[in-house]
Parts: sequence; structure tokens; C-alpha cells
Amino acid sequence: LRGMSPDQVLVLIDGKRRHQFSALNLNITIGKGTVVTDMNTIPSLATDRLEILRDGAAAQYGSDAIAGIINVGLNRSVGKGTFKTQYGLTSMGDGASYLAAANYGIKLGKEKSYLNMTMQYQYADGTDRSDPFNGSIYSSNAAAEATARTARGVYPTTGEFRVSQYGSNQTEAYQAFANASYPINDKWSLYAFGGFSQKNIKAFEELKAIGIMSEYKVDDLCLVNAFNGDVLIEISIPANPHTREHHNHVLYSNQKTFFVRFDESIYNSKLRDKKVKFEEVEIKLTPCMFASDSALAITEGGNTISITERNVRITERITKLITRDMFTLYEREIVSRLVATANLTAHTQRIDFITTALPRGAYYSFLFQTYFDGFISAELVLDWFHKVDERVTRLRRLVKKGVHFRHPAMRIEHYSFMDSACDMMRAYFEEAHIRGSVAGTIEDLLAKVLQTIIEKDSFAKEIFELGVEK
Repeated sequence: LRGMSPDQVLVLIDGKRRHQFSALNLNITIGKGTVVTDMNTIPSLATDRLEILRDGAAAQYGSDAIAGIINVGLNRSVGKGTFKTQYGLTSMGDGASYLAAANYGIKLGKEKSYLNMTMQYQYADGTDRSDPFNGSIYSSNAAAEATARTARGVYPTTGEFRVSQYGSNQTEAYQAFANASYPINDKWSLYAFGGFSQKNIKAFEELKAIGIMSEYKVDDLCLVNAFNGDVLIEISIPANPHTREHHNHVLYSNQKTFFVRFDESIYNSKLRDKKVKFEEVEIKLTPCMFASDSALAITEGGNTISITERNVRITERITKLITRDMFTLYEREIVSRLVATANLTAHTQRIDFITTALPRGAYYSFLFQTYFDGFISAELVLDWFHKVDERVTRLRRLVKKGVHFRHPAMRIEHYSFMDSACDMMRAYFEEAHIRGSVAGTIEDLLAKVLQTIIEKDSFAKEIFELGVEK
């Protein structure tokens, strides 16, 4: 009202304050950042009139009535019924909407007594107004792009392809409302009104739910980052007891792997089916370690370079490393969504443990090439190791806090493929720092890393013995 924020309008029902919505409005619409009153929870047939006071009423009702007041007068009719249906469709042929509502009122024995009841169902299908994506995903080279897409078995190499959806959400709502009054005498009466509303919404996610690799047999979908293809969450069921010591099971031919996405399959049907028996079920979470602007290198020329950009090769001397003390909104959002998904799935009571896959060792190696190119000192590489360790500790703490808030007894483990070589990598650069000069080549260092992983990680040893390319 009056061009002011929607949370500055007071909504009354028969003169009584209406409670506000239970969530913050984060949609890109008018009133973003406000907690509003959801008028959609009151069926239209339950109302008799709307009274709007456009003048400010803060003096009487407080600061939430600065923009004015809306009073909803409830339906008090008796002895008659009303039925309403509605159907709509967009000009594009989608977004179908249905509404059915019924209202009826009865007397409660005395004159001027009434019980007026309303029930309503409404459904609106989602719409999609996104445009086809014609750009490259993995490489600007057309041949390399087609090879990468084919290898992953995820994106079509020809034909229409959409990387996201943009449009209205799919909404389904069930509502009931009742208004009653019973006179005791000429001056006193008992009254009550209230309602129930349940709304189920499917909204589009920025994170696409798509398959992994074409050569791996999967039973459902996994959740990956649409930008770079990184797997963010998967649910694994070890095939037999001896695999319990391992934390990555994709190479077992008799492995059953279930993946989760943010829609109706959040409760995987196979997990829901009590007839299906599993020896143990694991959820693996891979949060974002560093966003591209969270770990930066400052060069002698004053340039700022992202350390974690995979396609960036540093060609200037680095004088300083900077990492954010606080998580970015993107990093927090990824952790929040993964933890929420794990918690929802854990409600099936079929989940045995959760594993956080934080690639500590892989992030150690981000500055190896820069070191052997002579653009960073061993001291700064050790400083980078320290910053990675701090980030891993904080992310583990964040995941544990989020999971144990809902499931205090849930077992949480940690595993990353290169972690068994972290001590070796740290010792290598501590020795280089003392020596004060570069010795050997990057190939020598990576060979030592690989040998350490094979010696210390039983899973790594097993898959390499199977002939997987090192």
C-alpha cells in the first residue's frame, strides 16, 4: 500500500492480527528481504469483504501498520453453499492452473449462531522461458568440447540443450478454513476462526541434476555442479562387507549406487522400500572448498590471480597469498544445500553414515607447477598448505554442526583420495624451504605423491592393481 514495503501493512482477520509468513522473502520480486503476510492461505470463499485503510495507523497498531491496514471480514452465511472452479493456461500452452473450492454454512441451534466452512484445492504447473544454450562447457575447441561431452555422457553434443530453467514454480495447495460463533446471551458470545494451509512448491535449482560418466552404471541421478561437472553429492551402498574400509565404490562392477536430486526423488524410492536390504548406506558430500575469489595470489606486479582456477597458469612472481576468513555466500549455500539434502534423506532411517569428501591433498597440489616454474617460494607453498588445512577443518565443523542438529547420532567420516600423501608433500616443501633452492622436477614430486598414496591408501592400491590409469 502507498508504495511501501509489504511488511509495513498490517493484516487483520475480523479485527484480529493475522500471523506473518514463516520464511524470509528471498525471491527477486517486490518486497525482497521482508517477512510478509501470506494472503494466499485464506480461501477467497471464506471471505465476505475486504476493508482497506490506506492512512497510516502506527499510532494505534504500531510500526507494522505504517502503510495502512487490510481487514479481512470472514464469511458468516448459513443455509447456502457455494462452489467455485477455475482453469487457466498461458498463451505458450503451459502453466496450466486449476482451482476448486466449496463453502457451506450451518446454524448451531441458536439464532445468530453459525459455523461457516470452506475447503479449497489449487494447482499451478510450472513454466519454462529459458533459451537454448549454444556455447561451450568444457572447451572453446569444438572437437575437444564434443569429446568431453561424449565421455561424460551428460550433455547432448547436438540438438537443443538448456543449462537451466527460468519461469514460474509448480505449486500445489490444500486449504481449509472455518468461522464460528455461538451467542451465550445478548451481550456475550463465543467465537472462533482458523484455517489450515499446506503448500508444496517445486522450484528450479541452479545446480543441475544430471548423470555422471557413461561407462558407470547408475540407478538414479547424482547432483553435480552444472558449471564444471563436479559431483556434489551421491549415495553409495557397498556391495559386500569387505568394501566398508573404502570410501569410493564406483569401480566395483557389482556396486549399486544411488544418487539424489532436489525434487520428488529426494526420498529415493529404493531407500524408502523396506523390502530392499542393504548392508550399509553412505552419503558422500563434496562441499566447495574455495570459490574462485576466496583464494588469491598477489604478484610482484600488483596483479591478483585466483589460485583455484584450473585453467590459470601463473607467470609472475607471487609475493603474498590471501584467503577469505569468512565463507562466501556461494560457499555457504553449497554447504547448506548439501547438508539439507543429507538430512532429508537421513529421515528414511536407512542411512548408516555420511562421508565428507574434501580434497585437501588435491588442493595442496594447486601451486606445484608454479613452484617448479620459479614463481613462488617453498615458504609460501607451506603457507598455502596451512590455509587449506584451516578451510578443511572449518568445513568439516560446519557439516557436522548441520547434520548433528537434525541427526545427533549420525556417524560422520572424512576421506579424500590424495590425503594420505599430505604429510609427505608438507615434508618435501619443508626440506625445500630449509635448502632454499628447487631440487628435482614436478614429475619427481608427483611420482612420490603417487607412490605414497598407493602405499598408504588400500583403496588406491586396489584400483591401481585393477589396471586403472595412474
